[in-house]
Amino acid sequence: MNFDDIKKTELCSQIQYRLIEELRESVTKFRVIFDSAQDAIVIINDKGKISQWNRAAERIFGFASEDVIGKKLHTLIIPRKYYREFEKEFNQFKITAQANVTNHPVEFMALNKVGAEFPIEVSISSTQIKDGWYSIWIIRDISGRKQAEERLKESEQKFKTIFDNAMDGLLLADCQNKMFYMGNKKICQMLGYSEEEIKAIGVMDIHPERYLPYVIEQFEKQTKKEFTLAKDIPVKRKDGSVFYADINSFPVTLDGKMYLLGVFRDVSERRQLEEMLIMLNESLEQRVAERTSDLKKANIQLEQAYKELKSKQRQLIQAEKMATLGQLAASIAHEINNPLSFVYNNCDTLNKYSERLGKFLKKFEDGKPIFERGKPAQMMSFFQEVRDLRKEIKLDVLLDDFVEIIKEATIGVKRIKSIVDNLLFSSRIEGATPVYANLNNIIDDILVLVLGEIKYKAAILKKYGDIPEIKCYPQQLGQVFMNLLVNAAHAIKGRGKIYIKTYQAENNVCVEIKDTGKGIPKDLHEKIFEPFFTTKEPGKGTGLGLTVAYDIIQKHAGSIKVSSKVGKGSTFTVVLPMRGVRPNKVKF
Repeated sequence: MNFDDIKKTELCSQIQYRLIEELRESVTKFRVIFDSAQDAIVIINDKGKISQWNRAAERIFGFASEDVIGKKLHTLIIPRKYYREFEKEFNQFKITAQANVTNHPVEFMALNKVGAEFPIEVSISSTQIKDGWYSIWIIRDISGRKQAEERLKESEQKFKTIFDNAMDGLLLADCQNKMFYMGNKKICQMLGYSEEEIKAIGVMDIHPERYLPYVIEQFEKQTKKEFTLAKDIPVKRKDGSVFYADINSFPVTLDGKMYLLGVFRDVSERRQLEEMLIMLNESLEQRVAERTSDLKKANIQLEQAYKELKSKQRQLIQAEKMATLGQLAASIAHEINNPLSFVYNNCDTLNKYSERLGKFLKKFEDGKPIFERGKPAQMMSFFQEVRDLRKEIKLDVLLDDFVEIIKEATIGVKRIKSIVDNLLFSSRIEGATPVYANLNNIIDDILVLVLGEIKYKAAILKKYGDIPEIKCYPQQLGQVFMNLLVNAAHAIKGRGKIYIKTYQAENNVCVEIKDTGKGIPKDLHEKIFEPFFTTKEPGKGTGLGLTVAYDIIQKHAGSIKVSSKVGKGSTFTVVLPMRGVRPNKVKF
């Protein structure tokens, strides 16, 4: 019987009509609420079949209402593998529902129309209607919540992994009661507690009693700041022993509650090292203080030794110079002796010639009276005597020889003077200020001195370039070239050649001295400039010649190089910078 039939019935009273209208309005409101719900609402009769299916159920499961009415719910939405578990829960529900006991939500895996599984939460209530028991199923799709829970679980697992594997100890303390909420494995090792024991102690339990007022004060400060660092804080272990830690603390909020996270780093070893360092530093300061006076004395002695060393060095250089001159003494004496010998011989000849001339002049002196008072016959007789004496003393030859003897004597004296001048040039002490000089001239002056040492061993071949004058110490460079030339002569067995070449290369003036001697082995090239190193036989050299040469060239900011091959000879190249070139004169 429908509502229109009831309304038309004459037996229906006005009250009945009003009740029917209210009932229809209630049914309409129920239907609107039923279909507007966000969760699926399924009403099942006492036979376990679906009698009502709202729109949310259609959306969640994909089945239209006409497809499910009269069918059993679990055959539609529960996977077969969960049937037994579902029936067990459903039977338990019926028992508790009839006993008026509230059922808690139950989670199941459900199927939608296309067969895809997804999680649901089911809340079941029951009511008894005139024709039997009905159960009301409120079903919620919890896929989103489950995914969130999985992400949260994964995040918590990551946090737990990081938390437990941190290199530093981590403690989370409740800011209200100062008790620990949790701690990682590292802090458990540090303190000697298990993870469960950590949760039963608090901030007050891990610090020595005498340190607690400071700890409480710092704890209160730290809860009000974003980050604090407390250094060298004493921390008490479970067994009562104490270690020191640097503690970084900052507040964190978990589930709306304030906690303080402490990061503990054991610095006991660092403190021990610092204490040892302090002790070592004090000991070092004491030792430094004790040795300061000794160092001052040693410094004074070192300065004195340095002065003596410089003095010895100058003496060695001068000794080498004199030794070189000593080696040349015999040859220089021979060079001087040659011109001196013929000067001496010519002087003897001149002495004899002077006796003859004296005799001839005396003859004229004796004939003076004849010229004054003599007769022609006497004068003619005197002239005859003069002619005879002229022939006797060979006056014509004597006069011719006189000119040549004087010329030869002059040449010999000049040769001696040149040698003596060069000896004086090489032996005198040079001034501290460099002067302008031409290397060609310096080499020529040295050749005068060493010629006697070289000329019997080698022919000297010169190839001078057009080089400018440079600012230098001429006597010192003369010492260099003298050593190189004498060494070249000593390196030649029998008779050979010495080549001297000068030239300009870019901003340098270069001198090459090459010999055809025995050469220097390659492994000795780096040693020949070392002090006292020599390849000569004992007594033939001090081993300072090339050392002195090297130092002099270094003083001139130049370089000296050697190129040699055993059996072929050696070439020494001296390179001097042209920084001190004499400027060109202006011509008008």
